[in-house]
Amino acid sequence: MSDATCSDFAWSSTLKNSKIQLSDDKKSAFVDENDAGPPTWKTVASDKEYSQGIHLWEIVFGDEQFVVGVIPSSFNNYSAICRIGDTQSYNTPGWGLVCKAGHPAGYLYSHKMYTRQYAIKLVRDDVLGIRLDLNSHQLEYFCNGRSCGLAFLNVTGSIRLAVSMFSRGQKGSVTVLSTFRYFSSSFLSESSYVSPAPHTRSQSLSFPFKARSNSFMSDDDEKDSETDVLDIVDVFGALKDKPIELELDDILFEVAGNGKRRGSM
Repeated sequence: MSDATCSDFAWSSTLKNSKIQLSDDKKSAFVDENDAGPPTWKTVASDKEYSQGIHLWEIVFGDEQFVVGVIPSSFNNYSAICRIGDTQSYNTPGWGLVCKAGHPAGYLYSHKMYTRQYAIKLVRDDVLGIRLDLNSHQLEYFCNGRSCGLAFLNVTGSIRLAVSMFSRGQKGSVTVLSTFRYFSSSFLSESSYVSPAPHTRSQSLSFPFKARSNSFMSDDDEKDSETDVLDIVDVFGALKDKPIELELDDILFEVAGNGKRRGSM
């Protein structure tokens, strides 16, 4: 059981798109189901702004796509179509994680557009944790209590927690939990919690492959001119205690068959 809470959190009733509705306690937000317009990105921000210290949130989402992160307190154009961290397409500053439930990875946006891929996979009712350390300017995401690695190292200024939603109704709802399921007070201490080092590039791995025989080669096999090689050089989100598991499908090599090989690093 967690010994930390977020009972004082509330979404702002004014810093939001007019089509976004809030629950009575202002901890849940969702787009009006009767919105007749086409689906577009709509954003809501927290009532409170933050400029220093360490802050924690745990959020439960519906089963549709969303962006969650932080946005400068100075931003006020919530009536427009906006997606956190995407200044190129939607003129919206901030630092955000773009996710869609069930997809194998998320994407990070920071004041421009796409920054990089991020190793997180969420399904309906998973708990997305957010740890914002404004003392160190770091933003880190968690899935059901497990760190997915540092996402941003340059969060500065006065900011608000924010969410951009795309879908209508309860299936696209966003709820900030009053009582944490995974975080504890130790996450608020710089001395007792150490964030994992950001991992943006792995050691290059090569997998020799015989296209003609439709098989991977062992270390004892002799390599010749017919040997193809799959090189893996970029893996995002790998942690020391959380190796990335790779599933290599023969279709990558344009060879018929459904055999798969697994490896980890």
